[in-house]
Amino acid sequence: MAGHGSLGRFVHHLRPGSVGCLSGTFHHSLTIRRGGFRLMSAPGSHATIDGVVYVAKTARKVVLARLVLRSRRTPNVRINGTNITIRRTEITNDHTGICISIGGGFERWGVAHGVTLLRNRIHDCGRLPATNHDHGVYVEGAVGTVIRGNLIYDNADRGIQFYPNAKNSLATNNVIDGNGEGVIFSSEAGGGEYSASYASSGNVVTRNIISNSTQRHNVESFWAGPVGTGNVARDNCLWNGAQGNIDLSAGGFLAISNIVANPGFVDREAGDFRLESGSPCGGMGPR
Repeated sequence: MAGHGSLGRFVHHLRPGSVGCLSGTFHHSLTIRRGGFRLMSAPGSHATIDGVVYVAKTARKVVLARLVLRSRRTPNVRINGTNITIRRTEITNDHTGICISIGGGFERWGVAHGVTLLRNRIHDCGRLPATNHDHGVYVEGAVGTVIRGNLIYDNADRGIQFYPNAKNSLATNNVIDGNGEGVIFSSEAGGGEYSASYASSGNVVTRNIISNSTQRHNVESFWAGPVGTGNVARDNCLWNGAQGNIDLSAGGFLAISNIVANPGFVDREAGDFRLESGSPCGGMGPR
């Protein structure tokens, strides 16, 4: 069925195993507190939710697919649930703030578990000029996040930020291009925003194309609290970071078998991040 009228009421009545199909544009925010269902565009439609999508910690096994998620209230996608998947969806906020927060405010709202971002376009997030606070994907308090096959581009600050309590994440086969910085591993000391100290650890960034960062490095770390362990950036294709490709000066991650090469996108300006024939970055990025 296609959702009409109250988006919240429609989603509230979805039962485990059901598929909710949307058409048109919904100028409403949506809170998801239950799960076991899929929410997607109806066949032949490209439904838009123009409002904040919040997936609460009580929600489990929810799939959001083939949608447009756009809001000028940010973060426009907030996930604190378990086994939540967003796939083949466009996520943007026209340079207003953070696009996707995974485990945001986790001390109060809950650590997110098993979130998957698969083959989405995540772009034009964050205020300009850059503030150092607005990212495409912000993994704040989460375990087992998978970020695979996405196009993450033209965001004001980090393409992906692991801070301060991202554990055992996998970011693989993404294009992360034209962001303020590409990827950061980070931590925070207790007593300020957080009651305890946290460090992002066990995060693996592999087989991505990370390129053209406009403010800082393509891959870097920053430890305001304890130094993380087990973080790895390996087998990535890196190109043209404003301050360089990898900054290992703060430690807390290993850089292994990365290459520095121009990926040769088909038409970067038009958002076509396919690789030209013979690219040295073949096999990296979305497949």
